[in-house]
Amino acid sequence: MRGQAHLNVRYFRPDELAQHLAAQRTGGDLAPRLTRDAERFLVRDIAKSAGGYFAAVAGREGFADALGLLFRDLEMGGFAGGALPRALGAESADERTKFGQIARLFKEYLARRNGFAGRTDAYALAREARLEGPLLVYGFWSPSEVQAALIEQIASYADVTVFLPHSRSGADDAHAAFRARLANAGAIVETPASPSPSEMEMGLR
Repeated sequence: MRGQAHLNVRYFRPDELAQHLAAQRTGGDLAPRLTRDAERFLVRDIAKSAGGYFAAVAGREGFADALGLLFRDLEMGGFAGGALPRALGAESADERTKFGQIARLFKEYLARRNGFAGRTDAYALAREARLEGPLLVYGFWSPSEVQAALIEQIASYADVTVFLPHSRSGADDAHAAFRARLANAGAIVETPASPSPSEMEMGLR
């Protein structure tokens, strides 16, 4: 049962943990979120205004869907506000280019959604709160920037242990950067080895 105490352990998904900590700062009074349908309508309306590189697909349903996914990834990647133009460089100022259009459309999306909570607002508030007790993290090894930043923040004042898979192969490179980041933050990284093919074969006999 997520969010419920069980043997003095509470289980949260990343967004739920952020919301739990954010509630400490706001007393549970968080700004409302757009409904899924309202957000979809907003993104489709913004997609219709695309020009330059995207002029040929502006307003098409597939483009609007892709744009919505991109906006979500940009927010979770920590690119809200003025971070995206800085990351994209000079090309973001030319609205005829792909990056210029992405920067413009994302800026418009954030401006028109102003007054409603975004996906990362709870994470920003959560970093100002404090978690009581240790944190155990398992089940994911490629977090977004805002998720990783929250774990780092908690590791700065509390015991954090992160469990990551160990496949004994190059597949572990998928979480190499995350492992290094956790180690620098002072978190404990546990990588229990997965059974080798021969061990799995022995177990099936």
